[in-house]
Amino acid sequence: GALAVAGVVFQALLRNDLATPFTLGVASGASLGAVVVIHLGLGGAILGISPLPLAAFIGALAVLALVLGMVRARGPRLDTATLLLAGVTLSFLCSAVILLVQYLSDFTDTNRMVRWMMGGLDTVGYGPLLQAGPLVALGALWVFTQAAVLDQLLTGDLLAASRGVEVRSARVTLLTAASLMTAAVLAFTGPIGFVGLIVPHAMRRLVGARHRELLPASLLGGAALMMVCDAVARTVIAPAEIPVGVLTALIGAPFFLAILLRKA
Repeated sequence: GALAVAGVVFQALLRNDLATPFTLGVASGASLGAVVVIHLGLGGAILGISPLPLAAFIGALAVLALVLGMVRARGPRLDTATLLLAGVTLSFLCSAVILLVQYLSDFTDTNRMVRWMMGGLDTVGYGPLLQAGPLVALGALWVFTQAAVLDQLLTGDLLAASRGVEVRSARVTLLTAASLMTAAVLAFTGPIGFVGLIVPHAMRRLVGARHRELLPASLLGGAALMMVCDAVARTVIAPAEIPVGVLTALIGAPFFLAILLRKA
């Protein structure tokens, strides 16, 4: 659900139907943090949190901070094109470092890295929920209160500003909230792609484009999609399990292609 809500926010702020919660490179940063911890063989716990999700969360936040810093260095205006280019650049950089770490790791560690980056819902217990839940709840609460602002931003920066919206601060806070939600989820599940792309589009067809209805619908729709995908992943080749991220990619890639063809 959190990834779907974040997808709605990114599509509105970037005014791009193909935007996802991973557009700014947050997933690549999380993956880099995770593979470094696996390579170093770190164990134990810090403040009750395993080093793996903690490193993934820190990696995601580091990439977000770098993206916003690069945009800020270009000037006071939060330019959409610069955001996208900065995100893509840092994603490529993180991917290159991930490949290097995998090359330097042994077979067992490399297998763990690849499995983590496939994404999954195989975490056991309520610990991850209690650790990630507050960040997700706070981020979602803030986004929900800004539904009207998201509607205004879709009309364009100039028109939104003429209606009293502080465009730059609204963009920064909403991007940060959506990215925090994404980072908190990725820290425990790994990258689960296309949820933030499929669900917002499906919910727009059901409830319309107004964010007051679209955001809660996407939250519920995203949760429902993940429950269905998880159930399918656990039963198709039982007793083995397909990583949920693989299943969502198999569903999402044709959906992504359909959007591209429709826009063309």
